[in-house]
Amino acid sequence: MIPRTDVRDVTGLIGNTPLLRVRLFEREFPGLEVYAKAEWFNPGGSVKDRAALAMIEDGERRPRRSSTPPRATPALPMRWSRPPRVTG
Repeated sequence: MIPRTDVRDVTGLIGNTPLLRVRLFEREFPGLEVYAKAEWFNPGGSVKDRAALAMIEDGERRPRRSSTPPRATPALPMRWSRPPRVTG
């Protein structure tokens, strides 16, 4: 596969993964065509890249409620931390 050079940032590399034809079953089932999505071509190597990008983009569209988390739970600062912005 030829590396993509038409993208602005890493988010442009997520999705549009190729379909690969799986010929494993053709002898046993003539006329059957099976295809697999090559999600390992995503930057993180997983179908989860699509879900992660959707969550980040959704969070960026929503207004922030507060810049400081409440003090009740010690685990909250980890959940309130934001990933670095890569979408420009």
